[in-house]
Amino acid sequence: MQAQGFIRFRLDGQVVDAADLPTFNKQDKHDLDVVVDRLKVRHDDQAAALRQRLAESFETALRLTDGRTAREIAAERGLLIDMHCDESDDPLSRHVEMLAYHTHRLGLQGRVSASHVTSMRTMDNYYFSKLSALVREAGINVIANPLTNSKGDGDSEHYPKYRGVTRIKELKRRSINVAFGHDCCLDPWYPLGTYDMLEVAHMGIHEAQMNSVAEMEGAVDSITYAGAKSMCLDGYGLEPGNYADMVVLAAADRIEAVRLRADRLHVIRRGKVIARTKPADITVSLDGRESKVNFLRADHDHSKH
Repeated sequence: MQAQGFIRFRLDGQVVDAADLPTFNKQDKHDLDVVVDRLKVRHDDQAAALRQRLAESFETALRLTDGRTAREIAAERGLLIDMHCDESDDPLSRHVEMLAYHTHRLGLQGRVSASHVTSMRTMDNYYFSKLSALVREAGINVIANPLTNSKGDGDSEHYPKYRGVTRIKELKRRSINVAFGHDCCLDPWYPLGTYDMLEVAHMGIHEAQMNSVAEMEGAVDSITYAGAKSMCLDGYGLEPGNYADMVVLAAADRIEAVRLRADRLHVIRRGKVIARTKPADITVSLDGRESKVNFLRADHDHSKH
């Protein structure tokens, strides 16, 4: 690669210059990628030149992989694909349809996720019904991002405004696996994150107008079982023989856990407690009397029994 003029590489996730590459031991395993190009976002008057350079860099990358894209490489190596696509308000965007085609072509059913896909909310119902059928047949998982998308997407100056997230309820009704993600926590796209998936479920319920008990409980599935399915995790769930991985919440049921963004009393990994949190101790003083408050529903408050 150095003989071909490439001077930067990404070694185990870190970009290094060619001169700083270590001597490799054949017995050790590393991830080594070639940095084909680095682009800096410029003003609009240079956008055309930037697009041309990006196209040329992509062609160079294809030559290095003998014409194989990430899809082909994933199919060969048995890897998963998470494609962030159709994150726009464009009702004519067709990236997900192409993703469904290539998923079928390469036999990647169940191993491909389409993230964001916010353009679905602006598509007409006829095309959405066609597209959702293709997604279901291809076994593609959909990963919505309620916090990031509700804050940053659909942010035009025109009214009526679209909700920021994709069609969560409609996709679920079509038996498509819909997980909730949170890919931005402390960055310019979303600087308000707390790495709290219960907060993600809370926002997802609001944005998707998940009003029934079953729909609200399904939001918890979207941050647990649906995510595990999209990642093809084995041994997930509270069943005999599965891994002893779990989070113990200070809540009596799923909906209360989301409502309170409940304290994580214990985080257990492979049967060992790796984190503990003491329940909140809240005291209110009114009219000279002190009372304990925990915000649990009266029928779930065991401290009164």
